[in-house]
Amino acid sequence: MLQISNLTPDSYAAGADPPDVQRPKKRQRKVLSCDACHRQKVKCDRKSPCSRCVAGNRADQCVYEGGSEPLATANKAPLVVMQQPSPAASDRTVSAQPTRRPVGTSWRKGRARFSGMTHWAQLAFQFEEAAPFMRGNELASLMNKMKQLKKFYPPKRLRSFPFGDAGGNSVLSTHPRLSFLPPKPLAEQLVENYLKTYEAIHPLLDIPSFRDEFSRLWTQPESVTDAWLVQVYLMLALSCYSAHDVSFAGVTGGHAGLSERCVDGAEAALMARGLFVAKPDLTILRAFCMLLIAKRIDIITLDDLGTQWTFLGFVQRVAMSIYLHIGTVSFPTMPEAEATARSKIWNTIMILDAHVSLDSGMPMMVRPEDYTPSSLLAPEAVASPDPRVDSSDCSQPKDPFQSMLAEAMPTITCILNKVNSPSPTLDPVQLLACGRTIRQLLQKAQSCLSFPQNQLFEVLLLRCSIAIHQPRPLEGGSGEDPSPALLRTLNQNSLALLQTQRTLWEQPSHRWLADLFHRDFGIAGLVLGVALRKHTFNEKLVDPQFSRPAAWLAFKGVHAMVKENVLRSRHYFKVFRSFSVLIGILEALETGTSIKEAVYDAGLMVLCHVEESVGKQFEIQISETEPLDPILKDGTTAYDPATFGFDDFINDFLW
Repeated sequence: MLQISNLTPDSYAAGADPPDVQRPKKRQRKVLSCDACHRQKVKCDRKSPCSRCVAGNRADQCVYEGGSEPLATANKAPLVVMQQPSPAASDRTVSAQPTRRPVGTSWRKGRARFSGMTHWAQLAFQFEEAAPFMRGNELASLMNKMKQLKKFYPPKRLRSFPFGDAGGNSVLSTHPRLSFLPPKPLAEQLVENYLKTYEAIHPLLDIPSFRDEFSRLWTQPESVTDAWLVQVYLMLALSCYSAHDVSFAGVTGGHAGLSERCVDGAEAALMARGLFVAKPDLTILRAFCMLLIAKRIDIITLDDLGTQWTFLGFVQRVAMSIYLHIGTVSFPTMPEAEATARSKIWNTIMILDAHVSLDSGMPMMVRPEDYTPSSLLAPEAVASPDPRVDSSDCSQPKDPFQSMLAEAMPTITCILNKVNSPSPTLDPVQLLACGRTIRQLLQKAQSCLSFPQNQLFEVLLLRCSIAIHQPRPLEGGSGEDPSPALLRTLNQNSLALLQTQRTLWEQPSHRWLADLFHRDFGIAGLVLGVALRKHTFNEKLVDPQFSRPAAWLAFKGVHAMVKENVLRSRHYFKVFRSFSVLIGILEALETGTSIKEAVYDAGLMVLCHVEESVGKQFEIQISETEPLDPILKDGTTAYDPATFGFDDFINDFLW
C-alpha cells in the first residue's frame, strides 16, 4: 500500500534535512579526489586533470579541495606547472560556480538529439561501469552476438503508420475491408473487454451509441464508414492484449496474430483513404488516441520514444483545429452528447501528452494557457468555473475522473515542462509546493476514484514526484549533491511504483495495466538501480518495506516481468538486455567479484533465453566449453574514457 506520508516531508525546507533525520557528525577527512569525482562518489585517479573530467569534457574545471594540486601533479617537473593558461581559461573568473547545462543533448554522425530529465538515459548513463562493455572491446564478441538478435524482431510493414506511403492500397485491393475482422462471437467478446479495460482509463466513446453501431456492422455492413472501421480495428487490436479470459483457440497466431491483422486492417482503411488529413472528425481522433495507446504497449512499435512525441503533436494540432481545446460553453447550441464526447477525447489527449512527455523526456505539447479549463469538464460540470473549489467533496461532480484531471493537469504540466526543459531548475520553494500538491492529489484520487482510474493517477503522479526529486545535472556532466531527505523520497516513490506493478502483475485480470505502464515501472527500476549503486539507502531511517533488500527484490522483479515479455517487441528486448547487464554489474559491485565475468554471464543468459523463446538456433553457436576464451582474457582494454560521452551512450546503450 502506498504511504502518502512518505512523499516530500513538510519539514524539508531550503534543501536541508528535517531535524529528526540529521546524520551524526563524522570526522572530517581530507578529500584527495577532485571535486567532481567526490560529488559523484566515484574513483578518481588524482591526476590534473583526472581521466573522468577529461572524458566529461570538463578538464578545465577539474579542481581539488582548497585549490590544492593532487600529489601526482605536485611531484611533476616545474615545466608542467609553468604552462600558460589557455585564452578561454583566462577569460573566466576564478570564483565561477558550476552552472546548469542542457541535459541530454547529444550529437553523433550528423544526428542531434535532446532528452530531458525523465528520459531513461539520464539514469542509465550513471552506470559508468557499463561503458567498457557497451563501447569498448572487452566483450565485443558477446555484444555483437546480442546485436544479432535483431533478426528476431523484423521491422513491421508500414512502420511509420499513419505517416507511411500508400501501401494500404495494395492491401485493400486483395482483401475486402471487413476481411480482417474475427468471427462475430469473438469480436463481441473483445469489444466488451475493451469497454471494461482501456475505455475505463482512456474514455473516448459514448458506449450506448457505439453498441448500437457495432450491432449494425453485422446486419448492415455497407453502412459502416472507413473512419469508424479504423476505430473498431484498433479496439480489437488493443483488447487482444487485455482479454485474459477470452479464448483464442483456433485463431491463427493466437492473440498476437489477431492483433496484428487488426492493425493491418486499420492501416489499410486509414491510409488508403487519406482520412487523417482530409476533414478530421471525432471518430478519427478517437482512432488516433487508440493508436497512441497501441504504440505505448508496443503493439505498433517505432523503437524510439521520440517518435510518439512527434505523432502526438500532430494529433493535438488536429484536435485543436476542430476546437477541442475550447470549452463547450462557447457553443451554446451544441448537443450535450457531442459536448461530452469532445471533453472525453480532449481529456484522453492530455493524459497521453503527460505520459509521452515522461517517456520521451520532452516537454508537454500543450501548456495551461493553450486551452480553457472547461474543455476538460463534462457539460454538466462547466457551471463551476474552477474545479478546485470545494475539492474536499469528491461526490459532487458527476464525473470525478474529469474533475480530478482538470485539477491536476496544471501541476503536471508545470512539473514536466520544468524538468524536461534544456536547463531544468526547481528551487526548494517550488519543490515543496509541487510535492505538497502531489500528496493532496494522490490522497484525493485514492478516496474519490475507483479502480482502474485511481491506478492511472497514482502512476502519473508518482512519476512526476520522481521527476522533481531527481538530482539535477551541472555543467560538465556532474550532478548536484542531493540531501538525504530528497534521496529517501525518490527511493520511496520508486518502490511504491514497483509495489503497484507487482500487485497488478499477480492478478491476471490486471496485467494489462502493468503492461500499459511498463515504461513507468522501468524508470522506477532504474532509479532503484542507481540508488543501489550509490548506496543511498539508510537502514536506520526507513521502513523495512523501503529498505535496500526491498529495492533489490523490486529491481529483479522488473527484470523478471520484462523477461517474460521479451518477444513482444524490440523495445522489450532492449530493456531486458539492459536490465540483465545492470543486474550483473550491481551484483558484482555488491560481492566484490569480477564485473567482466558478471556481464559475460548476463550476456549469455540473454542469448540463451531469447534463443529458447524464439525456438530457433543462432547462426553462430555459443560453445559452453569455451566461455572464457577468447572473450574473457587478461590484457589491456581498448576502451578510452575520453571517447565515451552522453551522445554515444544514448545511441548505443540499448542497442
